[in-house]
Amino acid sequence: MRQGPENRPDHVHNRRKLLWIALLLLLLIAGLGYYWYWIRPGSSGITISTPKEAPSQSAAVPEEGQAERAASEPSGSPPSAAISAGQEQASAVADSSRSSTPSTPPAGSYPHVSAGLGQEERKEAFGLHESVDHVVQAREPFQVQGEQWTIDKIRQRLGPSAPEEIRHGESEPILHSVQERPVGRFVKRSIGTSLPPGSEAAPSYYGVRLVRPGENLWNIHYQILREYFARRGVHLSPWADEPAADGRSTGIGKILKFLEHIVYVYDVRHNTLVEDINLLYPNDLVVFFKISDVFAALDQVSPQDLEVLRIVGRTLRLERDSEARVLLDTRQFEQEPPPMPPPMAGD
Repeated sequence: MRQGPENRPDHVHNRRKLLWIALLLLLLIAGLGYYWYWIRPGSSGITISTPKEAPSQSAAVPEEGQAERAASEPSGSPPSAAISAGQEQASAVADSSRSSTPSTPPAGSYPHVSAGLGQEERKEAFGLHESVDHVVQAREPFQVQGEQWTIDKIRQRLGPSAPEEIRHGESEPILHSVQERPVGRFVKRSIGTSLPPGSEAAPSYYGVRLVRPGENLWNIHYQILREYFARRGVHLSPWADEPAADGRSTGIGKILKFLEHIVYVYDVRHNTLVEDINLLYPNDLVVFFKISDVFAALDQVSPQDLEVLRIVGRTLRLERDSEARVLLDTRQFEQEPPPMPPPMAGD
């Protein structure tokens, strides 16, 4: 006869109770680990992946004559002498390593992205897998809602009312030079744009994205930053853009705020630049921005420098120690809302 729940042995109920308790404990431990790693107070939500260094050849290969000396030593030598010698050698190697290591970790390296690469190869080179749909130069076509577009086509449709930066040709350098001048106790240092003799300027690229339902500009930009930094081995949590516990913006948040002043949102249906970039509509708007300028500037910032970024007026600056370096200036992009052009014939 089949036993009902009230007739089952007590050890069956106890086993189930223990299983539920174990499951709850595992969930609690996982939740605490997630909180501690990503969103605990004071956590920046930034982790850095560094490749493991292979053991140096000098440490793996004995010096000339070392093997012979070891063989000639009596087998009964006290191990403490060998340990002491090894510790001294390791200490010398560590001291040499510390003296050759820069105090500031190296920043990023702007990738060499040839104009002859295809779309997927360019996205792979920049590390932009999901955040943008196209990486193009001004005259290269891309598809939007079954129609072929180029940045130049958008310029032509907007006519003389387009902002200055959009009207510029592709011969524009990646970064505009910034003149040096004192700023209080800081010095605004120029970002060199001079090229070696005989070398050509790197191509300027625009990132293009068709807005999806439910998207907003902040999250679009944040996804771009997450992919950009991931290429450099710096991983941003989903909350790294949130304000700190004291309410101040993080370095990532300051970058995102600056990007809002240099982005363009184009309404392909009405042939206008969108004035209120906080109102995005799916399948009607294309968001595009000059990633070559932004990435070339951010490549100069190490992960440890993110928290010393400042927005001063129309500039994004890196302020550390006794100097301030201007990374980006909105005047490089000139994103002033233009008067809207008259309707085109046939539109």
